[in-house]
Amino acid sequence: MKRPTLTALLRDALWNDPRNWLELSRQTGISHTVLMHFAKGFNSIRLETADTLAQFYGIEHVAKPPGKKGKAK
Repeated sequence: MKRPTLTALLRDALWNDPRNWLELSRQTGISHTVLMHFAKGFNSIRLETADTLAQFYGIEHVAKPPGKKGKAK
């Protein structure tokens, strides 16, 4: 099963948050327009903005160990 992307997790968190765009903007420091356009899929966001939202919603990034390269035995 494929894991959801960070974009999908953040958009889901925004849509499931009961607060309105202006309240989220005040609490995160991110423009309400940026939040709304990202959630609706009109625009992407900068990595710094994604970090802020991930921290706000408690979404953690987990590094996946690199796979082995080379031929299988």
